[in-house]
Order: sequence, then structure tokens, then C-alpha cells
Amino acid sequence: MTTKHNGHVRLHAISRTPRGRLELDPGPAFMTDPARGCAPGKVAPGLFVSDDEVDRAAAKVVCQQRCPFRARCLNYALEHGDRFGVWGGVDMGNPHELGALGYRRHKAKPDVAATARATRLQARLNLEQQVRELHAQGLSDAAIALKTGQHPRNVSNVRTRLRLPALYGPGGKPLNRERVSA
Repeated sequence: MTTKHNGHVRLHAISRTPRGRLELDPGPAFMTDPARGCAPGKVAPGLFVSDDEVDRAAAKVVCQQRCPFRARCLNYALEHGDRFGVWGGVDMGNPHELGALGYRRHKAKPDVAATARATRLQARLNLEQQVRELHAQGLSDAAIALKTGQHPRNVSNVRTRLRLPALYGPGGKPLNRERVSA
């Protein structure tokens, strides 16, 4: 059975109560948190399940820039085999996006390798969040690397992938960039 839940199409688990009534699984608890980037009233709910490529791109931006639950949302979708919609900034219907994250869909049951991939994906999303937060504090790639326990080149690659500007040049000298205030 398919239903829409806060803008996401879900295949719900159906169970029967002792009296024979059908009940639907409401999904994860974080889906009702108003702090979500895709919470009702913040964006159009159909954005995350639209057939339009522009809508899906806009949904990804909402996830990547405003949602504190991005990693949990994506993990939920991966664990439950969601194949449609945008979850955690990833278009689940696009195998290339999933492949870029190191995740491959398998018809077989999840195994140790799948768990390892999910763990690596979680670690990558956590590192991206840490780099985003520490970069906002004005720290250099080297300082971020020390705080996160990563190699500075890895931090630089993550910062570049997130399209965050370099704040410091070679030798740790601040770059003369004028910040544009909103």
C-alpha cells in the first residue's frame, strides 16, 4: 500500500489489530519533528516525490542546506528499500547518485558488506556536516582536519565537494575575500 507522508511516498507495513482492523506504520519519529528542512509549511510536500527534475533538484538543495536530519533520513530510506523520492538529499530513483555514495542496490538481503557501506556513508555524511559547521566558524582546512581527525587533503576535498570557498591560502595566510552580507 502506498501513501504520502509529509511529502514522501511510502510503502507502509500493514498489520492487523486484535479486532481485525488494519494499521499503517507511520514511519520514523523524526518525520514529525518541525525542525526538519522539509517540515510542512516550509516547502511544498510534493517537491520530494515530483516527476519534474527541477523539483527534485530543489528538494535536494532543501535537504543539503537546511535539514539537520539529512543523515538519518537517508539511512532510513536505505534501510527500508525506498526507491522513489528524495531522501536526505539523494534521489532514490537515480542509481548513479546512489553509486556515487558507494551504495549499490542488491536484490539479496542486506549482508555485512551492505552494513559496511551504510556505515561508510554515515561517516561521510557526518564528516560533511562537521566540515560545514567548522568552516562556518572560519577555521582553516588544517584546523578542521585536527578537530575531525582527518587528513587535511580529505577535508579540502570535502569542502570543495560542498562548494565551500577556501578561507586560507598556502601557509595559512587569510585570503582577501569580501564577505557579502545578506
